[in-house]
Amino acid sequence: MASQGSRGGVGRAIKRSSRRWLPSPATTRTRMRMPRRRHNSEGLVCFAQENRENRETKGPQRSWAEEVYGEKAFRPEEKTQEAALNAQALSLDVAASIDDHGGEDRLQRNEEDLVQGDELPQVSRGQVFTACAGTSVLFVFLAGWLRSFATAHGAPESLVSEPEGLGLKTGALALGCTAMVTLGRVALLSVNQDFARATRRSNDQVLSPLKPYDYVWLALLTGASEELLFRGALLPATTYDDWRAVLISAAVFGYFHRSGGRNWVFAIWSTVVGAVYGAAFVHSGNLLVPMVAHSCSNLASAAIWRDSNKRRGEQNKSDGGV
Repeated sequence: MASQGSRGGVGRAIKRSSRRWLPSPATTRTRMRMPRRRHNSEGLVCFAQENRENRETKGPQRSWAEEVYGEKAFRPEEKTQEAALNAQALSLDVAASIDDHGGEDRLQRNEEDLVQGDELPQVSRGQVFTACAGTSVLFVFLAGWLRSFATAHGAPESLVSEPEGLGLKTGALALGCTAMVTLGRVALLSVNQDFARATRRSNDQVLSPLKPYDYVWLALLTGASEELLFRGALLPATTYDDWRAVLISAAVFGYFHRSGGRNWVFAIWSTVVGAVYGAAFVHSGNLLVPMVAHSCSNLASAAIWRDSNKRRGEQNKSDGGV
């Protein structure tokens, strides 16, 4: 019994001493909420008291930096919002300056973007001639085989008959198709940068090593061989003689114009052009109409590219002189 009483007395003594020397949970929470600042203790105490009063009255609270140092504390969201407003104001100023100069800065940047990183491997004049001649011969053989297949499988007679030459009406139709395609190309070059990039890349590689008189044989070879295959052979092989044959041959024609530095915008444009040539062929029944229109359009495209390069060179010289 004595041992149990002594043990109880020791336990009560330890408990009383722990209450005296160890901080209570409320005191610990108060100390944890206090800012860990060892200087200006009076200001921190005042801030703690005022903060406690604000919590009791549920009024607006301020940070300890505002209370102690008398300045507004740093708030990241306000700085971010201020930076966004400054960036927006700067962009508006830049846009206004570009509009004041007629958009010349924007157009110049677009032209620089077209040139940088878009060059294709350079080729020689002999390589261009060899590739063009080889492709034309291949197209002629494919066209002969496909045309014989179309004749044996019930192709429309009007689409497989031999051309009779160009008359006044068929010649006017060919020139009309040429004008339509050329004007459409010029308009698309001015409004679509993807099409302009694809056209420039392809023409820079093929036309740069050539002389101006080389444009004639290049236009004739490509125009005649492509029309012989896609309109003279593929279109009759569909066994249709209406818009279905025109669309099928135009879609295949556009798909094969994705290569050589071109893109899907150029392929879509080629599909539209192929539909124009196909409609002219179905309407006239004369394969020479799309051949002449295609060759003249290619020649006009080469002339447009040459004129654009000349103006670009003069602009670079004037900028360098200034």
